[in-house]
Amino acid sequence: MTAGLDVLRVDTAPGASGLSGTSVAAGKYIGDNIYVGAVQGMGAGSSAVEVEIKLNKHLSGKAQAGTGSNNKLGVDWKWDY
Repeated sequence: MTAGLDVLRVDTAPGASGLSGTSVAAGKYIGDNIYVGAVQGMGAGSSAVEVEIKLNKHLSGKAQAGTGSNNKLGVDWKWDY
């Protein structure tokens, strides 16, 4: 991408980014398996920083720290078939 970003995303589904309403996210992979990004919602005090670490082919860990109660920690599991 032109700004040196790997991800530029607009989420319109409620709660898709962990924030309520529409939000914009931008981020970069700082290693093969580590993603760091920022999310900004449309409302005041609706911003967050997110980190995702891919642990293996099927498992990744995610953390999101934001303003107010926008803090989350989770594990994603996926299987492609």
